[in-house]
This record gives sequence, structure tokens and C-alpha cells, in this order.
Amino acid sequence: MRIVIWDNDSDAPTREVLAELAQRHPDITVHRSACNLGFAAGNNRAVALIGGTGHVLTVNPDVVMETDCAARLRDALDSDPDTVAVGATQLSADGRTLDGIGDVLHVSGIGWRAGHGQAIGEAGIDAAVARSPCPEIFSPCAAVALYRREAFDAVGGFDESYFCYFEDVDLGYRLRLNGGICRHVPQARALHVGSVSAGKHSDFTIYYGHRNLLWTFLKNTPAPLLWFLLPLHLMMTLHVLLVFTLRGRGGVVMRAKRDALRRLPEVLARRRVVQSVRVAGSWRILSAMTLNPRRH
Repeated sequence: MRIVIWDNDSDAPTREVLAELAQRHPDITVHRSACNLGFAAGNNRAVALIGGTGHVLTVNPDVVMETDCAARLRDALDSDPDTVAVGATQLSADGRTLDGIGDVLHVSGIGWRAGHGQAIGEAGIDAAVARSPCPEIFSPCAAVALYRREAFDAVGGFDESYFCYFEDVDLGYRLRLNGGICRHVPQARALHVGSVSAGKHSDFTIYYGHRNLLWTFLKNTPAPLLWFLLPLHLMMTLHVLLVFTLRGRGGVVMRAKRDALRRLPEVLARRRVVQSVRVAGSWRILSAMTLNPRRH
């Protein structure tokens, strides 16, 4: 295993910690970026530094993995040639509730982490394991996820224009369009504090999340589905805008959608590339989404 830490131009205390880490562990590569490239580009650059490898494991700095987590992810990925990405069971910092068991994509284009906030017993993880040791999910949350390197490279890794947020759903979507399957590995577990850098309900989080989900919908949805689901997507957007306006945050969502549409020519150019190599049919993609907006 090669470990690469990509430092996105962090502040002085973090730089001191990383310098000490590099001194204690010379086998770990710590690369400091001259500027903050964001989650997507930072991870892509780190993957490039790894060189040739069969797998890519992404781990956020606010994640603590159980000692067998990486091995369980690897074994699950290697057991099925059609599976191209797997995710772990992410527990909240208290260890009693779920942070998520994979990403869900609604047919309207909005996404969330399955099981987020549920008590572990309520989530029925043991029952889920009994039904399927590694159930299929739309995409793994990249806070701790293992990707087949060949598949990761084939779709170009994370979309660097996203900067951060929703880039893991977008990557999972493109992996699916390329014919791959994503799965959840229930017994691979990690603690994930979540939103440490940006804040869970900050303007930053809201802006990038809602800008990038629109790009994901426009770029990846196959043409037959795009026109069929577009009215639902517009209804969802109006609903979200209303909810955030009532909370006094509507301006952030409006700015996110405005900036997303301003770069529409770039998104459509990327769409042409994504759709030109698409393997999966529209029904296969639709069946991986959920119709239930309350699904956990």
C-alpha cells in the first residue's frame, strides 16, 4: 500500500502536523499544493502520484477507519469483476448513529447519504447483510471508498470543475454509465465526523452542493431519461428554492443555479464526451435510482 497525503494549502498548524508525520513515516508521501484545488482535483493529483496500482482508496482527513476496513473493501471489490467501486459503513463520531451507507440518487437529480442520522439498530445493517453481503448502491461516499483503478482512470476520475461536493455521486454515475456496478460493504466500518472544513449548513456547502447536482443531472443523464425527468427536476429545484428561501438562504441556491447555467456550454461539452462512451442503457441507470424521496 502506498499512502499519499495531498495538502490543499492548509494552515500552519496542519502543516506542522504533516511535517512531523512525514518525518516519522518517510514511506508516506506528503505533497503540499500551492493553492486549494478542492476535493476533486486534490484526489486526482494524489492518485497520479501513486503510479501503477490496481486500486484507489480515498480517505478524508476526518475519517478513522477500523483496522480491517481497507482489507474488507479490497476483498469485496476483488470478488466481483463487474463491481468497480465499494463504500464502507460510515458511523458518526459518537459511534451510535450512521453517517451513511452509500449515496442515493433520486430520479429528480437530488442525492443524499443513505441511512444518515439513523441509529445503528434501526438501520438494520445485520438484516441487510443476511439478505446481501454487499448490496448494490448508486455510488459510494468518497469519504472512504475503494475504486478499481482501471475504471477510475477510464472515466477520468473526479470532475475537477466541481471543486467539492457531489463529485462522488458524479463519479459513481459515470462509472455506472460505463457499465460498472457500485456496492456497499456493511462490515467495512469507519468513523466519519463530516463537514469539518466547510460546515454542514454553511453557504459554501449549500452553494457547491446545489450547483454540482445540476451539472451532474445535465451531464450524465441519458437523453431519453433527461427529457422524461426534466420536469421533475425543475419541480424539485423550485421546491428546494422555496424551502431555503423560508430559511433565509434562498439567495445562495439562486446563485448556485445561476453560476451552473452560466457554464452550461462547458457542461454540455463534457456531456458529449460522457455520453459518447456510455455503455449502460437508460433502464439500467433508472433502476439504480430511487423514486422514494424519503428512502433512507
